[in-house]
Amino acid sequence: MAYTPVSLPTRSNIGRFGQDGSARLINCYAEDTGDDAKAPWTIYPASGLDLWTTVDTGGFTGGVKAMLATEAYLYVWAGRKVTAINTIGVATVIDTLSGDGFVTAAKNRRSPTPEVCWVSDSVAKIATGVAVVTVTDPDLPPPVSVSVLDGYFLFPTTFDRVFISGEDNGTSVSALDFGKAQRKPDNTIFALGGERDAMIFATESTEFWADSPDGTGAFPFVPVHEINVGCLGTKTIVQLDRAVAWLANDGTIRIQDGYSAKRISDYDIERRLSTVDPATIIALGWNERDTGHAFLAWSSPKFTLCYNLRNGRWHERESFGRANWRGQTSVVWQGKTLIGDA
Repeated sequence: MAYTPVSLPTRSNIGRFGQDGSARLINCYAEDTGDDAKAPWTIYPASGLDLWTTVDTGGFTGGVKAMLATEAYLYVWAGRKVTAINTIGVATVIDTLSGDGFVTAAKNRRSPTPEVCWVSDSVAKIATGVAVVTVTDPDLPPPVSVSVLDGYFLFPTTFDRVFISGEDNGTSVSALDFGKAQRKPDNTIFALGGERDAMIFATESTEFWADSPDGTGAFPFVPVHEINVGCLGTKTIVQLDRAVAWLANDGTIRIQDGYSAKRISDYDIERRLSTVDPATIIALGWNERDTGHAFLAWSSPKFTLCYNLRNGRWHERESFGRANWRGQTSVVWQGKTLIGDA
């Protein structure tokens, strides 16, 4: 009997009606191995997950919401508990969150011990080692998230204002140290400290601010560019190394390309994203140093869609008994890539 060659896919790419295509790569991805290999593309299995440790959630759901590493501690926000794990693995619960809201976290450049700031349910707190204080400066309205650039914590707040902390001093906020994304009248949802500029995400636009300190203590950031591509949700924004990507207001996945937003999703990915509430989508990114690949993922209860930064191909991930993958945040700690379990 003659063998019939089978054409294997190099990406997940379901056609609009099904009969026009049904290619899917689930828990595996394609790597371009070149013309000098047995085939120009090879399909490899996705790396599995091993249990590293567990943390206290306080009995609440939500899984691991965020992780952030410093030289001395790994900070983990899970359920309603905040845990600091030191370099020998001793875990200490340092705080309890007031609610079940989304958590954003960042660290500044303070030496030898950086300040770690997080915002959840409109409350900002700062940990220095295992000591925690609440940011109570009356000049800071309730923040919605936190990021950092050049030592300044960035706090988007009400009325589209983005406040900054003192330089490497997170508990100090001046009443006049805020800016507004004013080139388009839409709602600011997140301020991200990028590689060079701050990216101010709004519902219908994204504005870039450069740090241009004038030495007088005035607000140091100035708008330098704006694009008419907004964002559908804070949780859909992911930053990995030099890459910043997000779910745009037109239903596409965009990645920063200078002062522009390059579309990286395809028709199949966009159709699937349109079937879920954007509020349920969480983005994460991680490097796999042992394989040479880097991935960005957008996960909802119905799917987890992964984009390979190295070759631009999409695949899917699923955990046993689920329609999606259990990972929802990541960090590198003591040479390990850790994935937070949903």
